Amino acid sequence: MVLISSLAFGQQRPQFSQYMNNQLLLNPAITGTAEQLDIKAGFRQQWAGIDDAPRTSYLSGQMSFGQQQGKLLKGNNIGGKSGHGLGFIAMKDQTGPLSWTSGYVSYAFRMQLSRQFMVSFGASAGFQQFLLDGTKLRYVDNSVAGIGTINNTRPDANIGVWLYSQKLFLGASMLQIIPGKIDGYTTGNSTNGTNQLAKHFYVTTGYHFDLNKEIAIVPSVMVKLLSPAPPSLDINCKVKYKNTVWAGISYRNNDGLTGMAGFAFLEMFNLTYAYDYVTSDLNAYQSGSHEVILGFRLNPKKKFVSPADFW
Repeated sequence: MVLISSLAFGQQRPQFSQYMNNQLLLNPAITGTAEQLDIKAGFRQQWAGIDDAPRTSYLSGQMSFGQQQGKLLKGNNIGGKSGHGLGFIAMKDQTGPLSWTSGYVSYAFRMQLSRQFMVSFGASAGFQQFLLDGTKLRYVDNSVAGIGTINNTRPDANIGVWLYSQKLFLGASMLQIIPGKIDGYTTGNSTNGTNQLAKHFYVTTGYHFDLNKEIAIVPSVMVKLLSPAPPSLDINCKVKYKNTVWAGISYRNNDGLTGMAGFAFLEMFNLTYAYDYVTSDLNAYQSGSHEVILGFRLNPKKKFVSPADFW
């Protein structure tokens, strides 16, 4: 008898199409740059129509304290010398019998580099819980004994940096920086199903072009690196009207196209939606992915515009 085995590689963290509307998901250095209390709740249904396809939900929040970042309405002077930010993320990703739950608290320190630019350094720490419900597994051979429930919880940490002005933003982050493994089931003294957690690297940049006083275009790109998987590239473009209504499109290499739209209402809420059209061979078996974000921003009556409004 000849036994043949192979390895399968894939990303270990949930995928988001609207990360540009909540950069905190990928970079803790964003914490506090919104310059007000900013809370977002999101939900993503990946590959609708496929049984047990990934579903992701999260709640995030951030706030700023310390010196303000400046009255951005006045010329190009971003102002402000330093400041701090605190934030959190609680997230759950469910794929059939496998679930991934995480919670993080984040801190960032920002400082002024020049008249136009500021930089923010951030870090977050928390936990990840991986849970496999063996009762939901279906076996081809009914004589195979079930493996029961696997529950593995481990600490985790992330770091990032964010450089920004009124027009330009450039960020880099590294997630899952604490090395570790997720142990599967154990039989006697041997451990099987061991998985290595990999570091995830994200680099993103974009620029804000004002067409006139009411309409702006914000193109951006993001590169995701995860060894040994091939690099992933996102190319995005948003068109904004008075910072209250926007629409956009995104392309992810070897994956698909995304259409997005959103609007602000009641001066403190915003709602955004994205639909992914899959261009890979998976297209024949599903009807796309859906993602929605509901945001709440409590902005004290200050006469300045948050830097986040330019992204």
